[in-house]
Amino acid sequence: MKILLVEDDRHLGRLIQEELTQRNYKVSWVQGVQLGLEKRDQEFDLAIVDLNLPDGQGFEVVAALKCPVIIMSALSDPQNRLRGVEMGVYDFIPKPFLLQELFLKMEKILGEQLERKRVWRVGEITLDLNKRQILTPQETHLLNKRDYRFLDILTQRHPEVVTRDEIIDYVYGQENNPSHRTVDNAMVGIRQMLGDSKSNWIRSVRGEGYQWVVESEQE
Repeated sequence: MKILLVEDDRHLGRLIQEELTQRNYKVSWVQGVQLGLEKRDQEFDLAIVDLNLPDGQGFEVVAALKCPVIIMSALSDPQNRLRGVEMGVYDFIPKPFLLQELFLKMEKILGEQLERKRVWRVGEITLDLNKRQILTPQETHLLNKRDYRFLDILTQRHPEVVTRDEIIDYVYGQENNPSHRTVDNAMVGIRQMLGDSKSNWIRSVRGEGYQWVVESEQE
């Protein structure tokens, strides 16, 4: 999932970026209002925005974004908190704070987002990751843990290409010592369930890995 982080404190920003990257998030970190505004047309699942920035107030960035926003700021007086509520901010975390508080609130917001929209449809076939199943006119395929995690990382990272090594880390874990052939064999089974002979769901990228290509979920 893609996160926008707008924070000018380099130590805190780097810490949050590193922690979120380890949790399989894709983080775009900027350190000012203008740089944040330059990201307004990009798609993010969540933004984390500081208010007190070198070139202005983070509220300017909040107003320009279309994704859910968490504000984290030492400027936590009632007026700023009320303004955040009026702008539709999902949460307001006063500084200083524990990183675990931020991560828990992020997971709650993102979990609610995912529950609403983790269903895709191509033709007569539906993938429902909420229910972990693929529905076709003939039958329903229940996804095992491996296939679910495979599809989970591809859909989370859309539209990026996910390498075979990244899939191995996320799906199998390095301790199981799987090979690239193991990944490719798993993909064959997933394609069969999706009826994906023409790569309408997943594209193979030669020498790299796989890319989810379905553009939007079904509400």
